[in-house]
Amino acid sequence: MTVSSERLRAGICFSQPTGVSWMSLGDDALLGLLTAHLPYNTRLAVRDGTLVVVGTIPPVEGLDGRRAGWLGEVIGAAAASVQTGAALGNGSEAASTGELLEMARWVAAGKGWTALERKDSELRFSIPGEADLPPLILSAFDGGFLVERALPLLPARRASETVRWATAHAVLKLNGRFAFSRVVVRDPAALSLTVGNRLPPDGDEDELDYFLEAVRHDARHAMAVFECLRNDAVAVEYAIANNLPEPREQRMEV
Repeated sequence: MTVSSERLRAGICFSQPTGVSWMSLGDDALLGLLTAHLPYNTRLAVRDGTLVVVGTIPPVEGLDGRRAGWLGEVIGAAAASVQTGAALGNGSEAASTGELLEMARWVAAGKGWTALERKDSELRFSIPGEADLPPLILSAFDGGFLVERALPLLPARRASETVRWATAHAVLKLNGRFAFSRVVVRDPAALSLTVGNRLPPDGDEDELDYFLEAVRHDARHAMAVFECLRNDAVAVEYAIANNLPEPREQRMEV
């Protein structure tokens, strides 16, 4: 299997199937797999019942020439890890983040976002009219930086197996729909989630703008989905509609 690309209105989408059925992993293993903060907006999605690794380059002039080869390698490596059962790596980007964070501060200020107290190499922004969601956070990460927005969901450490399957499946489906961000499982036991992406150290202003806006808007969309799936009755209906595995105790009874 090789990495393929498709030019869409939203940008250039790269993908590679893994040949691994998402249901073959089990809910715990799948949720664990979805904890990786892969480079750029690389993410695990599902297509025809199979896990696929996807990444998208924004439609910024000249950006495809700088990113295409590198992103293809990142996606290929991630797909190989899934195929072999190896841990997904976060990648490495060795460079200073100072100028990148300063650029981010000016871009956010231009949007009217409010800068909150800075913590070392981390920037936090409150977005006017969105007080129901946590601040958007930019933090140094392997030379580039991580853009993320946590979803304010209550911990679900006693969630049913159906809720866990529904959550894992919804993460994969949303990752297939989002263009420049991905949903990441922060804590599989509590089903805590965040929406984010990672900008390389040579990111430019237009690319950064796509990444910031993607996290801002996609977090709100994801929040609405996962808040509903916390409800057992909703999760059961979702499981039936999407042919998700039955809980282990029901399979044992049969």
